[in-house]
Amino acid sequence: MRPAPQVPGSGSPRPAANVIRVDLDLLRLSFASDATPLIRVDFTDDAAWHRIITRVTETADFAAPGEEPQEYDPNIDPIDHRSFDGISPMELGAAFQVAGEAPGYALIADARSMSEAAADELTLIYVDLSIDDEEAADLFDSHMGNAFRVAAAEIASIEANLSIANMDFSEFANVADPDGVYRTSLHG
Repeated sequence: MRPAPQVPGSGSPRPAANVIRVDLDLLRLSFASDATPLIRVDFTDDAAWHRIITRVTETADFAAPGEEPQEYDPNIDPIDHRSFDGISPMELGAAFQVAGEAPGYALIADARSMSEAAADELTLIYVDLSIDDEEAADLFDSHMGNAFRVAAAEIASIEANLSIANMDFSEFANVADPDGVYRTSLHG
């Protein structure tokens, strides 16, 4: 029998099922292509999932009114695999910690996202998977599995800024609205 993996720094075993059931290879492929994985963790509504993909991958225009268009296609890779069913941001972070990896950032489409898919405001969870040690956690004011909800309309801006290291994860997470959802672009 395999011993339960330890979450670094916790001193307590992590339930093996929460770490082993996650197919990290699917995410590694996304990260290797410099994409941000969009991970489906709720499998109750296929139509909602397809609406989410459409909205999150829409071309964004970063131009101010009256300027020439500045279109941007977010580099998002939808991951639709049942090994992620019900996984939380912290469980995802723990899986990468156990693997000794800190690949970047991910998006999660959870039950709330699925229920909002046809609504005016769709939110998803942005997850920090970039923190590999305590020094980085202090430097970047974040931790593995840190997460915040984000309005779908803001994902392209966040993805663009994080992909070029123009801004840190905490700069978005720390300015979420009082209800915990990030809605306002800092650049405009």
